[in-house]
Amino acid sequence: MPTDWITYFKERPAYQKLFTDFKKKYQSLGKSRGSVSLKPFEQAEIQEFALFLGMTPEELSKKQKLSLQLFEQKLIGRKFPDITLHQLLEHYFECAIRANKDLLIEKKNREQATINHYKASYPEITPWLTYLENRSADTFWIWGLINEGNFALEVAIIYQAYQNLPTTLERYPLFSQRITGDPHRFDLASVTGRLFLHLLHIMLGNQTAPSKLTEAVNEQLLAVNLLRDDISNFVTLVNILGLKAGNYHPVWQAAHQQHSVLNVPLRELLLIDEVQLSPTSKRVFVVENSGVFSSLVDAAPNATLVCTHGQFKLAGLRLLDLLVSAGYLICYSGDFDPEGLSMALRLAERYPKNCCFWRMEIDDYLATNPTVQLGARSNKFAALQGLGFDKLIAKIEAVGRIGYQEGIIESLIADLQSEYLS
Repeated sequence: MPTDWITYFKERPAYQKLFTDFKKKYQSLGKSRGSVSLKPFEQAEIQEFALFLGMTPEELSKKQKLSLQLFEQKLIGRKFPDITLHQLLEHYFECAIRANKDLLIEKKNREQATINHYKASYPEITPWLTYLENRSADTFWIWGLINEGNFALEVAIIYQAYQNLPTTLERYPLFSQRITGDPHRFDLASVTGRLFLHLLHIMLGNQTAPSKLTEAVNEQLLAVNLLRDDISNFVTLVNILGLKAGNYHPVWQAAHQQHSVLNVPLRELLLIDEVQLSPTSKRVFVVENSGVFSSLVDAAPNATLVCTHGQFKLAGLRLLDLLVSAGYLICYSGDFDPEGLSMALRLAERYPKNCCFWRMEIDDYLATNPTVQLGARSNKFAALQGLGFDKLIAKIEAVGRIGYQEGIIESLIADLQSEYLS
């Protein structure tokens, strides 16, 4: 295309704005069709366009828009019959201008070729790579890595890790050290760690987005013999016997005989493969508040109690799993707030046939004499609707205040004393 025409358009700033709009329209439609609005342009700029188009500024302003086809016709009429608007734009911007749909098709083809390459290179993790092809929301960040070119090294590392999972328990940082030489390479916040967890989640047979809950992550790692935290991750209990290979653990046995409270870290809990309650007990009472737990033990020292210390940790879930496996019923009592109800529902979902709620009715809520304002925390109830607490939630929202277990401690004590008559 003659350079004097390019010079002509570049010397007139109005065309920079117009051609930018033309470029976007061409990319959108894939051809020189459609129109762009003239509203953003000043009168002097419209006069410039009108001069080129061979019409008055008033005529052009009345149209309120300018079609790409009309501009191309005028361009061709200017003694350059072989020049298209598309060619003009490419010369003007000094780059190839492609339709967005064509670029998208090429991008998807490149991505599919990349996935096919990894499937051929790492056939053992094909289920995960196939899951990525579905492009669910939890994979968007992974596709970002693929398209940025940072994926090749990461997938090689997590493949190596998956191929060398331990056959016996191994602590997570030591596993990371063994695979990569860096004990922090698989940290949960790192890219490698997040990819590895996503891989494990799918390879363990799941077809949904991985959970972000810490204990769900810990459980997943434990399923492949990887142990993140076995000391500070603990659960508190009283009057429960632990067994290994059919034999009573002496520490648990001594504590049971004395009705002594045990803080059991996951490290020790992993040595236990069975639990028992006293022959007359079929239920275990679970709370999350250590102060409430201690008060209950004071008043009913022979009661079977578990304290999870807030949100469920892996140690607590493992103990409850053992109790349910032995056929015992979990009776959970929590606070009357979004977190307390959420924890109760989580247990009910995990143990649908072995879980009940203890003192978590509307009358119990009112008996707490709720005084703390619910406020913006009410929004958290939305996720709990339809799961079993709808009437209670409606009452809490109507009152607008939170109720705490401490407000019904005497009722909880009375229940235990009735359950465990000396």
